[in-house]
Amino acid sequence: MKTVLKITGISLLATIIYIIVSAILPFSESFKAASRNSNTSVIIFLWIVNIWFTSTVFYIGKTAEWNKKWLLWSLIFVYLTVYSFMTQIETIFFKNAFEILSKSDAWLIMLSNIIPLLVIVPLTLKIVNKKYPETNPKIEIKLSTILTKVGILAVVYVVIYFLFGYFVAWQFADVREFYSGTTEKQTFISLMIGNFQNSNVVTFQFLRGILFSTFILPIVFMFKDKNKQLLISLVLVYLSTAIVLIIPNFLFPATVRWAHFIEMMSSMTTFAVITWLAWKK
Repeated sequence: MKTVLKITGISLLATIIYIIVSAILPFSESFKAASRNSNTSVIIFLWIVNIWFTSTVFYIGKTAEWNKKWLLWSLIFVYLTVYSFMTQIETIFFKNAFEILSKSDAWLIMLSNIIPLLVIVPLTLKIVNKKYPETNPKIEIKLSTILTKVGILAVVYVVIYFLFGYFVAWQFADVREFYSGTTEKQTFISLMIGNFQNSNVVTFQFLRGILFSTFILPIVFMFKDKNKQLLISLVLVYLSTAIVLIIPNFLFPATVRWAHFIEMMSSMTTFAVITWLAWKK
């Protein structure tokens, strides 16, 4: 019970810090105006998201065998890259769909997400009732193996991205209208032909696949001999990119946001499992 209260308290503190940081950062006037119209329920959903982050950090901290310093910096790196960076570079790439955003707004959103995580990770590790080893972990890095698996997983990510993007998100008429301006539903093949003709989208998602597969490597090394813990941790970390979509926001209509939530929960779980299969002992 004490642990639950501590996790809840850390999550609440991170939520308060997020609100303060967001109020201070120099967002564009259009962004600020839209933010003022946000429903107060946003705070509750934001708190729930931070409970998710705190709980996942607690699980990894409880099951990992690395010393505390390595664990701290590894988790900060993983969450700042997989969650804060990877979600917002896609917002930047598809900026034309978000007229309300200025060029700097997406970067400021990224920064506002980073600061609460810098509070959550160290405070959560402090409440883990466990004795960590003093020695540094032994990490065997075989560059050829890493490059091969990262390359394969990047291709897998592209396939998953387009499959779930079409067969999950694109089945919602509101999603089609939001991105294309029409509710007309093209066939999967015709849509893929259009994507490959606009090779920037395919290239961008391939690069995201490389980054997703690379940024998660500390978790892979951390649980190299623990298949169960590796699978759970991969799912928890990758789903951080999806869970944030429960928060109401002015960038997406509600139907579009929930469509993306379903798409991301299913696609990132699938990618996490395939990543696990690639790395498990």
